[in-house]
Amino acid sequence: MRNSSLPIAELSWFDAGGNVHTSSLENGTLWKNSGFRWTSDELGIELEVEAEETEDLRMARLLRASIRERGECRLRSITLLPSRLSAAEGEDAAFLLPCDLGVLCRTSGKAPAQYTLPGFCAKEWPPYVMSTLTTVLMRGKNAESMMVNGAELHAELCLRTNWGEDGEYSVSVRFRLRETPEDPLPEESPSVRIRAFSGGVAALLADCRNELILHKHFVPLKEKAAKQPAIAESARSICIRMRMATKPVPSPVPEQTPENEPEVRVLMTFDDAIRIADECAAQGIEHLDFTFVGWNRGGHDGAFPQLFPVEEKIGGEQAMLRAIRHIQSLGYRVGVHDNYIDTYTLADNLDRSDWMLDSRGRPVTGECWGGGRAYLCCPERACKRYLPENLAKLKHLGLDGAYYVDVISLLNLRPCRNPAHPLTVEQAAEFYKKILKIQHDFTGASMSEGIREWSMPELDRAYAIGNTPEISPELPFADETFPLVPLIFHGFVLYNACRTTINAIPGTVRYLQNIAAGGLPLIYFYQRFRLCADPLNSASEDFTVNPEEKLHREAVILKRIAEDTKRLAPLQTVFLNGFTRLSPALSRTEFEDGSRLYVNWSDEPAFTPEGHSVPAKDFLVEKQPKSGMEGHPE
Repeated sequence: MRNSSLPIAELSWFDAGGNVHTSSLENGTLWKNSGFRWTSDELGIELEVEAEETEDLRMARLLRASIRERGECRLRSITLLPSRLSAAEGEDAAFLLPCDLGVLCRTSGKAPAQYTLPGFCAKEWPPYVMSTLTTVLMRGKNAESMMVNGAELHAELCLRTNWGEDGEYSVSVRFRLRETPEDPLPEESPSVRIRAFSGGVAALLADCRNELILHKHFVPLKEKAAKQPAIAESARSICIRMRMATKPVPSPVPEQTPENEPEVRVLMTFDDAIRIADECAAQGIEHLDFTFVGWNRGGHDGAFPQLFPVEEKIGGEQAMLRAIRHIQSLGYRVGVHDNYIDTYTLADNLDRSDWMLDSRGRPVTGECWGGGRAYLCCPERACKRYLPENLAKLKHLGLDGAYYVDVISLLNLRPCRNPAHPLTVEQAAEFYKKILKIQHDFTGASMSEGIREWSMPELDRAYAIGNTPEISPELPFADETFPLVPLIFHGFVLYNACRTTINAIPGTVRYLQNIAAGGLPLIYFYQRFRLCADPLNSASEDFTVNPEEKLHREAVILKRIAEDTKRLAPLQTVFLNGFTRLSPALSRTEFEDGSRLYVNWSDEPAFTPEGHSVPAKDFLVEKQPKSGMEGHPE
């Protein structure tokens, strides 16, 4: 593992004219080294990089407080421990990378190339989600993990395949310290740790979890559920989202007013929500968490940050109250969908001085949704103004289900440059985390769109980890999918695996993809709502309330899903120890308590190594074996 001939870091900097230059951090004409201290008289830059390299552990940390920039040059980026996590062309090894659920990249047969895998501050939405930066290199039964333990909000992964004369395959972490010479440096000290393990990935995963708990304040779900009944209930519940009303998306009217606002389209009413709940109760289904989506002024994304009045076309506030009380009387929980990222000009409570501004003083905008063009709100203003105002109006509804806030835990972070309320990226993240915490405290469980590492532990449940279990065409280096992200996060947060596994039904591959990844089923009535093609949100047949016969058939399907969820629920608070593809037909998801979840992907029965039959296109949970006994199926 050790290679002392490699530089401890690679740097880039801006010169006086704003031009970018690069160099390795090693003794020579440009840099002089004394202990951990590095000095460049030519650049007028001094810094300290603490480092430790042994056979099993490598660590490097740029001390933020040590940086001195005496001249006109300014640091731009630093890559710590470059090429340390590496293999060579033809070597029997593979990288596990955290793209969507995770992908496997074998170290052979690739074209020479370099790739940047964006972190939490990507400028554009990539076609895959990066929930963490943790990366693994597998060599037979041995493994190495690379974790970012400081300034992770500014980090990205750099992948090389078959690079140079030696055919290098490597993953390194690059910290983008500045985008322009005028930007301030990050508040935290960039830090990377690489650690080697033998005997499989179980010890590696346990070490990763320990790091997340100790250094990033993650809280295990088991601990949350023991103290908080709402979390315990969520861990055994199916989330049923109901989109009730919307305006055309993308909107034909970007800047909406009460005079030019497009007509609200009703998908379902509060009375329809009661029908869904009654059908489920008639099937004897327990443990459901309903979420009203598009219940607010103008329907889904209709006029945020304005929520009230409740959209009259779906029944209004009294009908909403009646629906909540009826659904709760059946033993189910009810929450709502909300948004503290986007604002729309239609909102009667919007103060445009609360908008987030970019470095040029322009409002930061998003896509055109139901309410028109989305103007991003500064998270400080959202947290201090709009959230408290809305919670005061929501209180009388008596909500007790997961409180869903859109986008936050999937967000690409950015600073707010508004001089009235400027925020660094770190400060922005803290306010988003506060929003999640306040919503958790309001109903007992917070829920948002993704599982970005920085959103923990405030996040309790997620809409989806990634976009799809399939490999994105934007990842030409990926050989197959591998659930690295679930292996790291399961037992810390509840989730559905991907957007394309929403509304998946038993007996389908998409349903099994979610279960094999440790996910809980998520059902969405009227998931499809855009006017344009949207393959990620239309992978499975939509759930709808009409005709009556279809709703009844859907309740029968939900009964089967509920039975499956009952088998999966005890595993939700247990950490994962591994994932193995035993054959093309059979995979095994391994849990820390010894339980095993077998998934049969084929159209014929398959048998576990213990001799138990797994029905076609189904799964089997084998509970923790008792002392001296083999595992028993449930």
